[in-house]
Amino acid sequence: MRLPTVVVRGDILTSWLTVSGYTKSRLASELGVSKGRISQLLTSNEEPSAHLIAKLMALTHLPFERLFKVVRDQQAQGQP
Repeated sequence: MRLPTVVVRGDILTSWLTVSGYTKSRLASELGVSKGRISQLLTSNEEPSAHLIAKLMALTHLPFERLFKVVRDQQAQGQP
């Protein structure tokens, strides 16, 4: 049995970027990650670290339930 994975809801974070006026570069800088990492978070089912989850929530002021989704079965999500 695999543990559930938490992933960023790319659609929500993309909308937040648009509304807030942030660029991917600015977001990456404020989170202390690369712009490529931001792109990964927006487009894949790769799990962010707990530290990055906390930083994203603090920066966006979005609740966990809105910004993230729990993927219970990665194979059902198209992952091996």
